[in-house]
Amino acid sequence: MKKRNLIITSLALLTGALAVTGLATLAGFESSKRNISIVGTDGMHGSTIFLSPGKWEDDAPASFYMYAWVSEVSEVWIAPKAKATGNGYYVFELDTKVYSNLMFARMNPEHATLSDFKADNENLWNKTEDLTFNANKRLYKITDWGEYGQKVSPGEWDTYTDS
Repeated sequence: MKKRNLIITSLALLTGALAVTGLATLAGFESSKRNISIVGTDGMHGSTIFLSPGKWEDDAPASFYMYAWVSEVSEVWIAPKAKATGNGYYVFELDTKVYSNLMFARMNPEHATLSDFKADNENLWNKTEDLTFNANKRLYKITDWGEYGQKVSPGEWDTYTDS
């Protein structure tokens, strides 16, 4: 009888321990589940956007940047992550969950700052019109210089391929 009570007590303790451990594990799972998010590079909800500078590279060496904004609330000035060797496109990462408005800029490499871009001074050589990100077309191609005396260069969105 004592042996049977000992077995029942042991089973009850074991069951209780498993229940507590299971709840702790479940609580840990629930907690970790809340922290999971799908992100792009650098911890952003990102999209890779490519710039084909076209005519912009036919002139003096320059720096290329992306300016992105949300109304008047938030803005970001982004340098390219790399230049793809196979196709010559500049690679940018943008948090597209936050920013969908953007433009590209061709700047004097010695003075390529956001303040120079906003001042529209002699260090901003060219820019695109205001653009809206489109997840289906992640390549922006500069197609011409634009009108004489103006800094806005025309371009077009295209589908990105690795070639």
